[in-house]
Amino acid sequence: VSRGASRLAPRGKTGTLGLKVMRLSDQPEYRVAIPAAMSGDYATARSNLEMLISRARSEKDGPSLGQLLQTLGDVEARCGNEELGHKLHMEAVQLDAKSPYPLLRYAQGLLDAFKRADLAKARLADAEAMLNLKTSLAPDELPRTWYQSEFERLRKGLAHLEP
Repeated sequence: VSRGASRLAPRGKTGTLGLKVMRLSDQPEYRVAIPAAMSGDYATARSNLEMLISRARSEKDGPSLGQLLQTLGDVEARCGNEELGHKLHMEAVQLDAKSPYPLLRYAQGLLDAFKRADLAKARLADAEAMLNLKTSLAPDELPRTWYQSEFERLRKGLAHLEP
């Protein structure tokens, strides 16, 4: 389930493209979906996340849409729909293809929800490589130090799985 990191305009504010960005924590469906996902009630989580995804698509809210797609991707993986989970994560990655953030979220999901450390390592390497190629970060991007600490936290999680 979502780590809750927000990398673009503060939720509920106008983003860099002048679009309204949904504050997910203020959405009733989100407040139902996350506890449901955490407790294993995947049907409730899915239906609420799908409503929010539909709303984000209609409002052209890319930042929220990416976060929601990845959260639903994790839910799908946890209930055995891995192919759909991968598809949802990849859609989110494509929405923000120049940022390491969705790759990092995908790596976290691969480790936590898909239980695929091998794939998590590959996505982590992709995210790190993307960050290293950037000479500067966009004003709405999280700081390089945040990414580095998240990369390290994920590497520690992966290390715990190795014999």
